[in-house]
Amino acid sequence: MSDIELQSAVKLMRQARENARGYADFFTWSPDRDQEELGVVRALAETLALSGEAYFDHIRIRGRGEDPPDCEAVNQLGQRVAIEVTELVDGEAIKAVKNSGNPYKWADWSITKFEESVNHLIARKDSRFPYLKDGPYQGGYTVLLFTDEPMLSKKTVELYLASIVIVEPKNIDKVFLLLSYDPTLKSYPYFTLTNK
Repeated sequence: MSDIELQSAVKLMRQARENARGYADFFTWSPDRDQEELGVVRALAETLALSGEAYFDHIRIRGRGEDPPDCEAVNQLGQRVAIEVTELVDGEAIKAVKNSGNPYKWADWSITKFEESVNHLIARKDSRFPYLKDGPYQGGYTVLLFTDEPMLSKKTVELYLASIVIVEPKNIDKVFLLLSYDPTLKSYPYFTLTNK
């Protein structure tokens, strides 16, 4: 490795360390948000394929300035799919961890907070539909929520989803919720929240 390459690598590591939030950051690819979104979409695609529910492949990141959508892919019929990615995370918990240095200041997730947060994120992405670039997307519009919230385990999310109402979006064809990798499952738990 040359000195220039080493300096560049050290600079990236410093940036990542400065931007690290220290909370619910399994999927974080600091400082590159595009790579983070691409990684999340790939994790879902691989998990769906392992479950025998392959939905899309040939994933491509669109990049800042070319979004929305964050990514596009091709479904099993060869049609382009628009994919928007958004994180389900408690911003106050991120601040609490950063300010205190205590990595265990985890957010409490009541069923009401979960329901309101999920519906808010879906509604926000649903409103972005008219702004999708380079359409039409014959394969539809997919939204991928992801989370690494410590208190939102697979079991908790299953219980909550059995008791809440997900408001049906007008423009989104599919909504997935992807949890961070579970070594006991050797996979990423995921849930299909809406499916037209």
